Amino acid sequence: MLAILIHELGHAISAYRYGARRVSIGIGWYFIFPVAYADLSESWGFSVRQRMLSTIAGVFYQAVFGSLIFIGFLVTENMCFYSASIAILISILWNLNPFLRLDGYWLIVDLLDNPNLRKEGITSAKRLFKTPVSAEIKKTSIIVLVYGVISLLLLTFLLVKLSLEIYQTQGFGIYEIIKHVATSDNLGIADWVLYFGTSLWKGLALIFLSWQAYLYVQKKFIKQRTSH
Repeated sequence: MLAILIHELGHAISAYRYGARRVSIGIGWYFIFPVAYADLSESWGFSVRQRMLSTIAGVFYQAVFGSLIFIGFLVTENMCFYSASIAILISILWNLNPFLRLDGYWLIVDLLDNPNLRKEGITSAKRLFKTPVSAEIKKTSIIVLVYGVISLLLLTFLLVKLSLEIYQTQGFGIYEIIKHVATSDNLGIADWVLYFGTSLWKGLALIFLSWQAYLYVQKKFIKQRTSH
């Protein structure tokens, strides 16, 4: 949590340095998942270079903090420092994922100077079912089209994988976790944290999948009513 706070402060400090004065950090929602954020809306008035530096500043500050934690492990050989540094590294790599609206995505947005990259890309990818690739490339850039195709494939893979896991484990196995916790007498703090975290992400993923199914049915229903 401290590393995440430092990450968001990195965004805020960098944006403030380039002239943004209404910078705030807080907790918000991405789909249905809680995430930390820094409001950098004023950065759209920066140059492309300044926006990219403000975007990458969070990862930079987090990497410096993670390096200090790893040095702590080298000095003390305390595995808590090692585990924390690995967790911070995983968080950095996750943030650099360009196919979620995280730092990696905003870096590409800054580089292409296209704030609607994801929406345009997925829309362009969906049009491939009706128009030839050559015709679609004329409507948009090849980069936007490729980005949209990969994003659509990843989203489809995620939805299919979640559906199969729910089916195979009869609801993600949340019931088994609750039953195990209720019948076990020797659970430590680490066990409680592990079971709570596992149940939380599985529950949120189940809600996300249900929400996507609801939106799909609602869209089909509205389209059917409009056609009649």
